[in-house]
This record gives sequence, structure tokens and C-alpha cells, in this order.
Amino acid sequence: SRFFNCLFNYGPDEETIVYVQEFLHKDFTGEGQNFIGALYFSTEGEFRMRAFMATMGFNSIMAVCMSVIVSCSYFIIAHFRSKNVQWSGKTKKMQQHLFYTLVIQMIIPMVFVYFPCAGIINLPMLGCRLNVFPNLVSASLTFFPLIDAFIIMFGVPMSPSLREFTAPNQLRELVEFLTGGGQLNDRFENFALQNISKWILAGGFPKGHMRIFGYPADEPYYVYFVEENHPHIQGRTPSGGHDRKLLKQSLRAMLEMLTPELEKHGQLLLEADYSSNGIFLELQSEGAPFDSVYADGVFIPFFMDEEQKRKIVDIEFKAPEGYRIDSVDIAEDSETMHSVWPFRALSPLEILRYRLESLPSVCMKSDEGDLAAWELSHSFGQITHLFTLEPHRGKGLGLLAENLMAQVFAREGLQVYKYVVDHNVDVVRGTMKHPLWSTWKSVKNGKESDEKEEDILWSFNIFKYRRGKEN
Repeated sequence: SRFFNCLFNYGPDEETIVYVQEFLHKDFTGEGQNFIGALYFSTEGEFRMRAFMATMGFNSIMAVCMSVIVSCSYFIIAHFRSKNVQWSGKTKKMQQHLFYTLVIQMIIPMVFVYFPCAGIINLPMLGCRLNVFPNLVSASLTFFPLIDAFIIMFGVPMSPSLREFTAPNQLRELVEFLTGGGQLNDRFENFALQNISKWILAGGFPKGHMRIFGYPADEPYYVYFVEENHPHIQGRTPSGGHDRKLLKQSLRAMLEMLTPELEKHGQLLLEADYSSNGIFLELQSEGAPFDSVYADGVFIPFFMDEEQKRKIVDIEFKAPEGYRIDSVDIAEDSETMHSVWPFRALSPLEILRYRLESLPSVCMKSDEGDLAAWELSHSFGQITHLFTLEPHRGKGLGLLAENLMAQVFAREGLQVYKYVVDHNVDVVRGTMKHPLWSTWKSVKNGKESDEKEEDILWSFNIFKYRRGKEN
């Protein structure tokens, strides 16, 4: 009814036609019979109630619209502040950005369209003469679409996003980018990427259980390897050193992406350098729904350079008397291996069997065929899980298994590296003195930095995830 009130009461009648006839005939010859306009005073100076009612109808429509906008804004803000909202930090931040942008998109047309139009309609009723103002209104209406477009383009800060690189063509692109076309293949931070990519591209492990993500999407600075069904994450240390802000954003994005898996399994295994682990603990202190379950000291990274790999390839290793070098019998040996694995409760037997089926492994057996020692490959690319059963210790079987595993890696063109926990003092000292192992030293600004820096010390942590109902 308000709309029709405006339409018909602003329409032409005898008084308004007479009032504007000369102007219309002069500038719009033959088109002066149909128009709308507010004539508040007749030529005799009498107030015209018809125009007043039309303008009040127009004002009431604007008032209703403004009330709806203000009410909706209030309820949206109240919803943001509600304790019942179970949003992740990333989702909440994105929704807030969208809301702020919508508020700006509301204010801009109010300033450039609605208020100027309301002014040009209402001010004459109050006796205000309009001369330049109508031209300003026309200019304002002209600029509004341009300003509105800028709000759309720049109003919402575009957050960097994750991009998955698991598909073969994407994975090749990622390796090419991070290794500088192969020039940075000898950098430790690229070893996992190289080994994992070779296995995936060759159709090996993990048969759909491994996913690789880069952040930001266009030129990834942070890369995460995710072994699903745990979930288990390893973060790559950037060649140029850490960007704390970007690192925090990337970890948030990863946790957001992994929420369904975390809700399902209730835990997270995180392997990363000490700086990345520190940022994760910051997120935890800021409200990320994780409780620390396990942390086993500091892990020191060791690797073989190209010369060391060439040397180990040429060595002919032999088992001590009473033992033989053998291959793992998955059906016979996997349960024994899993039973002595410290993390067997967190990683099912199925995962171990996947690794044995698809990745390199070596073992020592007695002449009677009993399993004695072994070394396996981790899905993240390193040699790992070195173990010698109690009755067979003190005979050099563990060292032999490690040398054989390194030899297999070197012959297959893989990067050879491992992590040793710092409280395993004997192994750390032995590896540091070993002529075929090197210690990772980060390189910044073209100079080798001290090996005690946090970014080159590794950590392994297990976190319990507090599911939605537990928060």
C-alpha cells in the first residue's frame, strides 16, 4: 500500500502539469504527460497533502528497510558472540570479514543513493530551495556503482588457501618449484618431498593414504604431508626460514581441513621442526581443541650426502655367523614387528603392512629362520623403526640393518636420512662419528648456521583432539 501510495500520489495531476508544463514542453517536447514528482505547494502557496502523504509513504518504506537491516545486524553480532557457536577460528574469522563487508556495502548505497534521494524529496517540503544539490545527487548516483565494485574487490581480505598437490601432475609441479628445478635437491628440507613424490609417482605407498598440501596455494611456502587414517602430519621446514605469521595461518588451515578426520579418530600425530611445534603449542594455548599426550624429546636429523651415498653403494655387507640377510615375510613377521613398536597403540597393524608391502625394508634372520633385527621405511621418506630383538643384541645386527637400508635407498636414487632422539646418547654419538652420516645444518642467506638452531631440531608429538561435544 505504501508503494502504491507513492506511485499514485507522486503521479501527475492538473496542478503539477501546469507547474512543470513550460519546462517539459521546452526540454521534453511531446513527452510531458507522464512523470512523477513531489509538488508540496501550489502556485497559490497552499500546502498539498497529496504530495506530503506520498513522501511519508516513501519515508516509511525507508524506515522499515533500515529497521530490518539494523535488527539483522544485531542478531548476527549476537550470534558471533554466542558461546553455543562451535566454529573454528578460521571459519569465524571468515564470517566476520564477510559481515563487515556487507555492512560497508550497506553504508555505501545509503550515503550515495538513499540519503541523497531522500534529501532531494524531503527538503523542498521544509521550504529549502534546491539549486546545486540535484546535480550533486546525479553525480553521486553515477559514482555509486564504481565505489561498490571496489568494495567487492578489496573489502574482503583474501586469505591464502591450501592447495592439494597429491595428483601426479600437481606433485611434479610442486617438486619443481621447491627444489628450483633440481638445484636444491641436496637440501635436507626437500628430502621428504623427493622420496614421497618418487614413491607416489611410481605407484607405490601409500595407495591413497598420503595427501600433500601447500600453503599458500599459488606459491607454497609451507608444505604438509598427511598420512590419513591416523591422521599423521609432517611439516616441511621452508628453505628461506620461518615466517611465523604464515606458519600459524598454514597450521590453522590444515587443522580446519582435517577436522572430519580428527572428529573420527580423536588424535593427531605431528612431526615438525621445533619452531613449527612451538607455533602449534601457541594455537593450543589460544584455544585449539588439543591436549598434549606424548612428546619424546628432541630428534636430531642425520643424512648422507652424495659422496657418502656413493661409498655405501660400493660396500659389500655380510651378516655375522649364524645369521643371514633376508627380506621381510609380511604374513609371518609383521605381527612381531608391530608388537614391539612403541607406538603400536596409535598406528594400527594395517598401516605397518601397507608400508611393508610398498616401501623398502630389510631384516636379519637366524639360520633357523627366526626374525632377529630389521629396519623399515617411513611413509614420510626416512629410514626408521630400527629394532633388534633381545636374544640377538650385541652382535652388530642393528648397525648392519641400518647400513643395508641406507644402501637400498641410495641404489634406488632416494635421499638417505633419519632422525635420532637426543636421549639415545650412544646412537647420537655413534652417528656423529660415523664417516657415512652428516648432520643437517640450515642455510640462511647463503651461510651455514649453527646446528643447535630450533628449525633444524625435530619433534614428534601426539595430541588428543577434543571432539565438538567435549569442548
